[in-house]
Amino acid sequence: MRFETQHNNKGKPKQAPKNLLYYLLLLLLLFIMLPSHVAEANTAAPVRKSDTIPEIEYFEDKSGNLSFEQIRSPNLSGSFQLYPDSTVSEGINRSSWWFRLRPGDGEMKDDARYISINNAYIEKAVLYLPDTTADREGHMVLNSGWHFKSQTQDEGFLYPVFKIPQTMDVNADCFLQIQSAYTHNYQIQVLNSKQYDYMRLHSLLFLGGMLGILLAMILYNLIIYFFLRDRTYLYYVIYVLMMFFYQMELLGLIRLLNHQLSEVLIAHVSVLGFITIISLLVFVRSFLDTAKIIPGYDRFLKVLMCIPLFGIVLMIGGWKLEANVMSLYVTNLTAVLILFAGIASLRQGVRQARWFLIAWSVMIVGGIVFSLRGWGWLPQNNLTIHMLLITAVVESILLSVALADRIRLLQMEKEAALGLYKE
Repeated sequence: MRFETQHNNKGKPKQAPKNLLYYLLLLLLLFIMLPSHVAEANTAAPVRKSDTIPEIEYFEDKSGNLSFEQIRSPNLSGSFQLYPDSTVSEGINRSSWWFRLRPGDGEMKDDARYISINNAYIEKAVLYLPDTTADREGHMVLNSGWHFKSQTQDEGFLYPVFKIPQTMDVNADCFLQIQSAYTHNYQIQVLNSKQYDYMRLHSLLFLGGMLGILLAMILYNLIIYFFLRDRTYLYYVIYVLMMFFYQMELLGLIRLLNHQLSEVLIAHVSVLGFITIISLLVFVRSFLDTAKIIPGYDRFLKVLMCIPLFGIVLMIGGWKLEANVMSLYVTNLTAVLILFAGIASLRQGVRQARWFLIAWSVMIVGGIVFSLRGWGWLPQNNLTIHMLLITAVVESILLSVALADRIRLLQMEKEAALGLYKE
């Protein structure tokens, strides 16, 4: 009878990881379906390819101080060069980038058109549209980006999207100025109303589903914490909660809640990124019990927890570009050190480190893509934009499995110790 009781106790905790793996398979299915959604969004309406991917010319203002009047002057107007693609991958720099494009090469077909720049944390996006009724030398000016706070004239989407008036001459040149303290990676597209509506709907559905899974993992492990009172679960909940809000800022979803507050938060997006790193390190130290198992690595993790504090000071002090560069280095350093700590724990016989290493290996993929995109070595598209969110969701599921496995192992050790005590 005693053997049957132990067998049943072991069977119950094993069921939770299996159930969570079903959610993981569903997530992977959504990941596979993502490219098809993107392709379908670009072909939702029968328009010419040039309408979706405009031919753009660019001029890099390295000083960042040139005005629109100077850009249009004879001295500089001839300096524009044809950009090879509509996807801009110029990485991190202080330059102000000017683009000259035409929203279409024909009639408007009685349909509205939109110019979108798929980067949620652009500092300034200023669109100059030809309009003879406007005050500034025949151009109407539309602003977007966190620099302008609530004084924007965009569509209020996740990232800057401008609606082009149907009365505008689509054969005339439009000028787009973009400045960013974070990264000059974005895709400039011209969409009609059907394409824009389709893109908006599917973006919100996808992001809502991904963040919903994160929220479910938070609530699931928070309930377990209230039953077990294990601080590791609490640290995990705090880490995933910080990742949840970080993704909300990074992808621009916070703009849908409170536009004025969101621009302030997005302007300091690296602050929440640094806080997320700190919460992650606290969780890792508790889960792997690094202070007892691998004290050498634990000292490095303690030191690493102090570095993000300096990055927060830089960001609040106004050195946003420097703080952003620092965040990329700290992210890579954290990823490598946690990976080595997990391997060292596994070698020391910490069996729950197996699931942890699998989860963290998945997250490293998202971190690498995020860093390479930030430096401009990978293009800004739907896959690279959402890769960090996708891997964060997969990691949260696998970490929940790791926590369940940890409880199972602790239960086995407790029963074994109780059996030895009775003997």
